[in-house]
Amino acid sequence: LPANADVPHGWRDVLGLRLGGDFVVLSSRLSLRAGGFFEAQGQDDRYLGLDFDVAQKIGVSGGATVRLGPVDVAVAYQHTFFGTLDNKGVGNLKALSGDQTSGFRSRQAINGGSLRASLNEAGLAGTFRW
Repeated sequence: LPANADVPHGWRDVLGLRLGGDFVVLSSRLSLRAGGFFEAQGQDDRYLGLDFDVAQKIGVSGGATVRLGPVDVAVAYQHTFFGTLDNKGVGNLKALSGDQTSGFRSRQAINGGSLRASLNEAGLAGTFRW
């Protein structure tokens, strides 16, 4: 095996922006919240992989908290839109290989294609106050 079996990722720094707020509808009874975020793409498409999806992301969220006697019940939802990473079938990742003549890597790339995703998250929480 090679002396260095690192897997290149082609990661880069990203810019992220987040904005959100909480609005109290009824004092000590009901509050609503909403927010959103943006993150720039953090990876060169030629190095796309399944370990981390660092495509451009845009997310929107909303939630509420209601006080029911001594219990606060909070609900939340968020949807994240991921951009597509697409290297048009020309990836740069090579698999580890036992072939010394190829530098212990496969001769062909193993990551040609595109990566698409989306994410839905829901939350429910309760807080007992005494």
